Amino acid sequence: MKFFLFSLLFLLTSCVELIDEIQLNNDGSGKFKYVINLSQSKTNVSSILLLDSVNGKKNIKLPEIKEKILNIKQKLSKQDGISNVIVIENYTDYIIKFECDFESLEKLKTAFENSLQENNQKTENWVSYEKNVFYRKTPNYVLVYLKNTYVNYNEKLKNGTYTSIVRFENEISSFTNNLSLKSKSGKAIMTKIKPNELIENPNLLDNTILIKN
Repeated sequence: MKFFLFSLLFLLTSCVELIDEIQLNNDGSGKFKYVINLSQSKTNVSSILLLDSVNGKKNIKLPEIKEKILNIKQKLSKQDGISNVIVIENYTDYIIKFECDFESLEKLKTAFENSLQENNQKTENWVSYEKNVFYRKTPNYVLVYLKNTYVNYNEKLKNGTYTSIVRFENEISSFTNNLSLKSKSGKAIMTKIKPNELIENPNLLDNTILIKN
């Protein structure tokens, strides 16, 4: 899913806001959300979508974008342990919101793997939760694609933001990422970086979070 969406956003815009959010219940189930916000560049996006080619390459058209997003939704809806798949598409401001419920983080990871098979990409253990300890890192397939786009889209990567949020039912006792900020409630944590920084240091999103009983 992210592989295609990264392709789209870096082709179309010079300013992008990415947000991934996990709401994790004590039993390991939860909700995953992903938002791509191109609203700050919507005029530019509208203009580019009218072109037949960009930088000598065939340009993606809006009907093709809609078809690919529909295929993603249908494929993820069929994955074991994944339910309530919702995609909200706003083609006025160019904001795409995705969310789904998952029975466990393992099933969420498997669903990602299955959705990326056509690109021969596999996710490693990028997120886990056991005995009140939550761990996450940046999935390797995201890093691979960002590195592949770095040469041609370096400035665009610098102008974007990538925000990672994790919400828990209980309060957070401690966390290891110095870039992360804990909410006033003590039950959520946020890490915000620029995509180009992630290429230069793939460990920027790494975090081990201890949750109170």
